[in-house]
Parts: sequence; structure tokens; C-alpha cells
Amino acid sequence: MESQRNYQLFNSYLSGNPSISELAKNIRHWKLEPRNENVEMSIMEWGYHSGVVSIDFMSKFPFIDNLDLEDKIIVFRQCYFYSSLLFDSLRASKKKQDFVCFPDGTEVIELDIPGVTKHFENDIRSRLAGRANELRITREEVLLLSVILMCNPALPDLSPNAQTSLTMQQRIYSSALVQHCLQRHQKSGPSRFADLLSLFHVIVKTRQDISHHFVISSFQDSRTPLKRIFWDY
Repeated sequence: MESQRNYQLFNSYLSGNPSISELAKNIRHWKLEPRNENVEMSIMEWGYHSGVVSIDFMSKFPFIDNLDLEDKIIVFRQCYFYSSLLFDSLRASKKKQDFVCFPDGTEVIELDIPGVTKHFENDIRSRLAGRANELRITREEVLLLSVILMCNPALPDLSPNAQTSLTMQQRIYSSALVQHCLQRHQKSGPSRFADLLSLFHVIVKTRQDISHHFVISSFQDSRTPLKRIFWDY
């Protein structure tokens, strides 16, 4: 599943400008196509494409696919950006990069925006990659973390049935991650598990800072329309 996600990220594209609701409603009908080399992959396009790939990845899990439509929309809306950042951190760690970026090296934010300090830019680019490198996260750990992330029963407005289902799945995958940590790290397994969960806090902070950065940069240049996946739920 992760290899398919990587292939889609590097080679595919979904034309148009769908909202998250439209993606969720038509999840079995839309299809990522081979990416035309004429598609200019700007920061906005990479963000959109990475989001679509993350939604497609989440939809492949039966317990997500079996949720009611409104619950599915909530999970996609709340989790797709975090999922993308998590896999970005794995890619940075594999390449031993001290910053996160898109697959072709495109920055995740516009640099040198008036009113944005270098310190703030570097925090966005490097905070998550630094923690991932420090932990030397593995593919298996990221896959399990990505599922735990989307199995959040505390997401606002979920139905009781969805809360019950996600709680059960979160316990299953959390237990699997604990066992993985114990097998690989033995006595330090519990602390490894806690360290891995701490990545979620870094991801949330990075997501918040990217949003703040976008607000500031939009004051400087409002010509690039925001893709609907980012606002039209």
C-alpha cells in the first residue's frame, strides 16, 4: 500500500479542482492518471496532489471505507494534511535531509516572503525533519503511525458509530506499534513508542505554521487561487 502511495505521488495526478466532499462521494469513481509532463508542479499543485494521494491512501482501509459518508468526509478533512506531512518526514529521513520538501525538491512554503522571518521559515522546513532524523523513523513505524493518526475518535462531529469503530481500530494499531517497538528495541520499546507518538505534536505544529505562513504570503500575492481541497469541504 505504501509503495502504491509513493508511485502515485511521483507519477500520477488528478485533474480538476474537487472539494473533499466530492472526493469522498466519488471515491470509487475518480482515478489518478499518469501525470502529464506539461503539468507545472508548483507548491499549490504539490499540496493539492499530495492531499489527493493521502485521501486515496486512507480510503483503501476497509474501516475507513465502511464509514458513513459524513464521517468519511470528517476523517479526510481532519487527517489528510497530517498524513502527507508524516510521509514527507519519512522521505526526508531516508534522504538524510534536514528539511521537508516535495518529491522533486520543491519547498513546502514560499521562501523570502516579506514579513516572514528566516527563523519562522526554517522552523517550518526543519522542525519535523529534524525530529524524524533524530528518531531515525522507519517505513513500518510511519505506516502504523499513519493509521493511528486517522483512527482518531476525538475528531469533532463524528457519529457515535464512527467513534466506536475508530476507537477499536486505534487500539489495534497502537498495540501493533507497541509490539513492533518491543521487538526492535526490547527494554527501550515503551520509550520508543512514546517518542514516535511525540511526532504527532510536531506535525500539528508544522501544519499550523504552514497555515499561518500562507495567510501572511497571501497578503503579498493573492493571484494564485487556493485549491478547493484546502477550504471547500
